[in-house]
Amino acid sequence: MAYNGEVRIKIVEPKIKEIRDVANGNSYFISSNILINDMKVLFECYEETKSYEKAVASIIYEHHSRHGKVKPIYPLEVIEQASETVFLEFVDFIVNNDKALLAFYNNIDNHLPVTQRFYIACGIQLKSHMEEIKYTMEKFRPTLEYGIRLFAESLSKTLEMLDFAPIFHNLSNAFFGFAKNMELSSYQKNEREKLIEAAKKWGQYGWTSPPNSQELIWDEPADIEEANQIALKCCCKSEVDFLISVLRDKGTDESDLEEAEFCYNNQRYKACALVLFGIIESMLIRKQITRGDEWRKVTIGAVKVIRGRYEVDTQGEDEFLASLVYLNLFECLEVFFEKANDFKIEPPTINRNFIAHGMSRKKVTKMDCIQLFLALYNLVFFLEIYASSIEKQV
Repeated sequence: MAYNGEVRIKIVEPKIKEIRDVANGNSYFISSNILINDMKVLFECYEETKSYEKAVASIIYEHHSRHGKVKPIYPLEVIEQASETVFLEFVDFIVNNDKALLAFYNNIDNHLPVTQRFYIACGIQLKSHMEEIKYTMEKFRPTLEYGIRLFAESLSKTLEMLDFAPIFHNLSNAFFGFAKNMELSSYQKNEREKLIEAAKKWGQYGWTSPPNSQELIWDEPADIEEANQIALKCCCKSEVDFLISVLRDKGTDESDLEEAEFCYNNQRYKACALVLFGIIESMLIRKQITRGDEWRKVTIGAVKVIRGRYEVDTQGEDEFLASLVYLNLFECLEVFFEKANDFKIEPPTINRNFIAHGMSRKKVTKMDCIQLFLALYNLVFFLEIYASSIEKQV
């Protein structure tokens, strides 16, 4: 059916209800709609507190803060101490205004606490939505295939996870990144140039895109300190665990990856960095094509060879996203592997030569290792998705 340019959106006004806590006389105003942010708050609060009551209280707090018609807006600590009736009324109101959620809720053991049943039902519903999105995406093949495959890979891996907080985080960020990717081909020349410079600058500061925050590299940071501060917010423990899990599934050298993970988890960051440098460099060496007695390049030479072999046109309509990933990744790798120049001046980012030759005057940090894990992750995906497509065309 031809698209006629007309879009119709049905707006459903939420119902608002007042719940009165007879124990202390407080009133809480709640909405029948669960927003994306509400789900985020629910899962992240439980991950932090391991309390279903506190997790549900956090949503009641969000609702009352938005819809409260009377003062005061009670602190979260007050709502957490609310009577059981408040939680019962809240859950009953929410699930009875969402048929799908109600069906999931009713299929959960009714001997469990109401707050726990609600939490589990929300998680099941989220997974159900994710399966629908994944099915739709598998049927959808626009020109920006690179972005779709990154999203699909992230989504497939996310579906295997059992903890709802990481699931929500990965889904929302990956989908936002995918949606943003779809807009890139329509950017004007000056907008593209800003994106290109931003991607390169992030790489020069040692950062490549986290698995579920591709949009990180699209806004240029003021300096390396700001870049570190912003990037680390996207690299919590669940993110690092997630990308290591993906790398493992991708067949990254199992023994080396296991050793790097062990060193990272046990705060042996210098050992972790050395192993990761080795994994990255081995991939760059193995991807080289030599003729006759020609030797393959190592360190910065290997980076430059692979960068030249898989150069991406930044002006191409269908390859613009890939070009941002390419520029960001190889700017980063060149910084990591650049020559030491007699070790006179140590760069601000971690450097393979200073570390491997014992000439670094700085302590290798957790952040350094996160940067290396990210670089490895992005290199794996770049070689698998984009580089492999080039090789098939040759």
